[in-house]
Amino acid sequence: MDERIRGAFEGVRAPEELKARTAAFLAGERERRERARRPGLRRWAPALACLVLVLAGLTGWGVSFSPAAAISLDMNPSVELTLNRFDRVIGVTCYGVETEEAEGWQSLRFLDYRDAVDSLLGSGSIADCLAREEPLSISVASGDGAAQAEILENVRACAGGMGNVHCYAADAGQVEQARHAGVSFGKYQAFLYLQKLDPTVGEEEVQEMTMAEIRQRIAQLTGAESAPPGSGQGNGQDSGQSGGAQSGQGHGHGWGHGSHE
Repeated sequence: MDERIRGAFEGVRAPEELKARTAAFLAGERERRERARRPGLRRWAPALACLVLVLAGLTGWGVSFSPAAAISLDMNPSVELTLNRFDRVIGVTCYGVETEEAEGWQSLRFLDYRDAVDSLLGSGSIADCLAREEPLSISVASGDGAAQAEILENVRACAGGMGNVHCYAADAGQVEQARHAGVSFGKYQAFLYLQKLDPTVGEEEVQEMTMAEIRQRIAQLTGAESAPPGSGQGNGQDSGQSGGAQSGQGHGHGWGHGSHE
């Protein structure tokens, strides 16, 4: 009986193509089960790649909008430019200027600071004051001494040939204090110098004074013809510190507050 059954099935042979397909199917199933048991990092690769791109974008955005330095142009009005580490203007704050002109100066945002300073010196109420030979103080503050020196040199170049423009380094550590006082940091440092000479002078009084009036008051108290240290004899000649400020020694903390007004 066994011999007859064996003989009956001896003639049955699976085609070679069918055997190949079956072997491939079994191999595929085996590989699929192996992947299911060990998911590995490959499954998460697309998500991880997206995460890396998002983090890189957030880092770049944070650096681009982090204050690294500031420039204050002071006469009446005062304009304060906040810069990022790429020398771009990320904030424009105006003091003592008409709303329409202040709104126009917001267009300086995202410009290179040299272009922004050139634009301010050549237009608006600042240009009118310069035409009347009123003194203009330009102060530079940065927690990085090397960056501060470079910006100061470039600002002096922007003001080259203009009389009665005084450029100097300011104390970066007092930028936030100036904001709380409601004045630009350049004017605030002139106020500190004046207050040393006359302790009765308060922040509210200085808010109503122009830079020319502050200079005149200091000159009266010191018996000198010049204004505060750091804003003396004409364009590009002033490298001292107003009000005892220490060039490059301050820390530019807190500049994010109100820097995008």
